[in-house]
Amino acid sequence: MDNKIPLPTDNIYKFYALFGLLLFVFGIGVGIAQTKSSNDFMVKSYVELETLRSIEKPTAVEIMKKAFVERLIAVESENKVTFKWGLTVISAAGLVLMGYGFHRWHTRIQPAQDEMVRLQLEKLRRDLTPHPERTRTDGP
Repeated sequence: MDNKIPLPTDNIYKFYALFGLLLFVFGIGVGIAQTKSSNDFMVKSYVELETLRSIEKPTAVEIMKKAFVERLIAVESENKVTFKWGLTVISAAGLVLMGYGFHRWHTRIQPAQDEMVRLQLEKLRRDLTPHPERTRTDGP
Protein backbone atom coordinates (compact mmCIF):
# COMPACT_ATOMS: atom_id res chain seq x y z
CA MET A 1 0.00 0.00 0.00
CA ASP A 2 1.31 3.42 -0.96
CA ASN A 3 1.49 5.92 1.88
CA LYS A 4 0.13 9.20 0.50
CA ILE A 5 0.46 11.13 3.78
CA PRO A 6 3.70 10.49 5.65
CA LEU A 7 3.05 10.01 9.36
CA PRO A 8 5.52 11.39 11.89
CA THR A 9 6.94 8.27 13.47
CA ASP A 10 10.34 9.68 14.41
CA ASN A 11 9.17 10.74 17.89
CA ILE A 12 6.07 10.33 20.02
CA TYR A 13 5.68 14.02 20.86
CA LYS A 14 5.35 14.96 17.21
CA PHE A 15 2.70 12.27 16.86
CA TYR A 16 0.84 13.62 19.92
CA ALA A 17 0.94 17.14 18.53
CA LEU A 18 -0.31 16.23 15.08
CA PHE A 19 -2.93 13.78 16.33
CA GLY A 20 -4.19 16.45 18.75
CA LEU A 21 -4.36 18.91 15.86
CA LEU A 22 -6.35 16.36 13.85
CA LEU A 23 -8.80 15.84 16.74
CA PHE A 24 -9.21 19.58 17.22
CA VAL A 25 -9.86 20.28 13.54
CA PHE A 26 -12.21 17.27 13.35
CA GLY A 27 -14.20 18.48 16.36
CA ILE A 28 -14.53 22.00 14.98
CA GLY A 29 -15.40 20.83 11.46
CA VAL A 30 -18.01 18.31 12.58
CA GLY A 31 -19.44 20.88 14.99
CA ILE A 32 -19.94 23.38 12.18
CA ALA A 33 -21.48 20.74 9.88
CA GLN A 34 -23.75 19.42 12.62
CA THR A 35 -24.95 22.91 13.53
CA LYS A 36 -25.79 23.69 9.92
CA SER A 37 -27.62 20.39 9.49
CA SER A 38 -29.54 20.85 12.73
CA ASN A 39 -30.52 24.41 11.85
CA ASP A 40 -31.77 23.31 8.42
CA PHE A 41 -33.84 20.56 10.03
CA MET A 42 -35.30 22.93 12.63
CA VAL A 43 -36.31 25.50 10.01
CA LYS A 44 -38.11 22.87 7.93
CA SER A 45 -39.75 21.37 11.00
CA TYR A 46 -40.97 24.71 12.35
CA VAL A 47 -42.44 25.63 8.97
CA GLU A 48 -44.24 22.29 8.86
CA LEU A 49 -45.39 22.67 12.48
CA GLU A 50 -46.78 26.16 11.89
CA THR A 51 -48.55 24.90 8.77
CA LEU A 52 -50.18 22.15 10.83
CA ARG A 53 -51.10 24.59 13.62
CA SER A 54 -52.78 26.92 11.16
CA ILE A 55 -55.32 24.27 10.12
CA GLU A 56 -58.66 25.19 11.74
CA LYS A 57 -60.19 21.71 11.91
CA PRO A 58 -57.35 19.17 11.77
CA THR A 59 -58.00 15.54 11.01
CA ALA A 60 -56.70 12.74 13.23
CA VAL A 61 -53.76 12.25 10.87
CA GLU A 62 -52.85 15.94 11.03
CA ILE A 63 -53.06 15.91 14.83
CA MET A 64 -50.73 12.89 14.96
CA LYS A 65 -48.39 14.50 12.44
CA LYS A 66 -48.30 17.70 14.54
CA ALA A 67 -47.46 15.70 17.69
CA PHE A 68 -44.81 13.79 15.76
CA VAL A 69 -43.17 16.98 14.43
CA GLU A 70 -43.20 18.51 17.92
CA ARG A 71 -41.47 15.40 19.27
CA LEU A 72 -38.92 15.47 16.46
CA ILE A 73 -38.11 19.09 17.29
CA ALA A 74 -37.66 18.20 20.98
CA VAL A 75 -35.39 15.24 20.15
CA GLU A 76 -33.31 17.34 17.75
CA SER A 77 -32.89 20.01 20.44
CA GLU A 78 -31.68 17.38 22.93
CA ASN A 79 -29.36 15.84 20.35
CA LYS A 80 -27.91 19.23 19.49
CA VAL A 81 -26.89 19.75 23.13
CA THR A 82 -25.43 16.23 23.38
CA PHE A 83 -23.45 16.61 20.14
CA LYS A 84 -22.23 20.04 21.21
CA TRP A 85 -20.83 18.70 24.49
CA GLY A 86 -19.35 15.61 22.86
CA LEU A 87 -17.59 17.63 20.19
CA THR A 88 -16.43 20.12 22.82
CA VAL A 89 -14.80 17.28 24.78
CA ILE A 90 -13.15 15.89 21.62
CA SER A 91 -11.89 19.35 20.61
CA ALA A 92 -10.62 20.10 24.12
CA ALA A 93 -8.82 16.74 24.30
CA GLY A 94 -7.25 17.47 20.93
CA LEU A 95 -6.19 20.92 22.08
CA VAL A 96 -4.60 19.54 25.27
CA LEU A 97 -2.86 16.72 23.40
CA MET A 98 -1.64 19.15 20.74
CA GLY A 99 -0.33 21.59 23.35
CA TYR A 100 1.44 18.84 25.29
CA GLY A 101 2.97 17.34 22.16
CA PHE A 102 4.17 20.63 20.69
CA HIS A 103 5.54 21.78 24.06
CA ARG A 104 7.51 18.56 24.64
CA TRP A 105 8.67 18.49 21.04
CA HIS A 106 9.85 22.09 21.25
CA THR A 107 11.55 21.79 24.67
CA ARG A 108 13.00 18.24 24.54
CA ILE A 109 13.49 17.04 20.99
CA GLN A 110 14.10 20.16 18.91
CA PRO A 111 16.97 21.60 21.04
CA ALA A 112 18.86 18.30 20.74
CA GLN A 113 18.29 18.23 16.98
CA ASP A 114 19.40 21.86 16.66
CA GLU A 115 22.57 21.12 18.66
CA MET A 116 23.31 18.08 16.49
CA VAL A 117 22.96 20.14 13.30
CA ARG A 118 25.16 22.89 14.77
CA LEU A 119 27.88 20.38 15.67
CA GLN A 120 27.72 18.75 12.23
CA LEU A 121 28.05 22.18 10.60
CA GLU A 122 31.08 23.01 12.79
CA LYS A 123 32.67 19.66 11.88
CA LEU A 124 32.08 20.25 8.16
CA ARG A 125 33.59 23.74 8.39
CA ARG A 126 36.57 22.38 10.28
CA ASP A 127 37.04 19.58 7.74
CA LEU A 128 36.80 21.96 4.78
CA THR A 129 39.14 24.60 6.19
CA PRO A 130 42.70 24.01 4.93
CA HIS A 131 45.30 23.54 7.67
CA PRO A 132 48.98 24.16 7.00
CA GLU A 133 50.02 20.73 8.27
CA ARG A 134 47.37 19.06 6.10
CA THR A 135 48.19 20.72 2.79
CA ARG A 136 48.81 18.26 0.02
CA THR A 137 51.49 18.80 -2.52
CA ASP A 138 50.62 17.03 -5.69
CA GLY A 139 53.54 17.65 -7.93
CA PRO A 140 53.86 17.11 -11.63
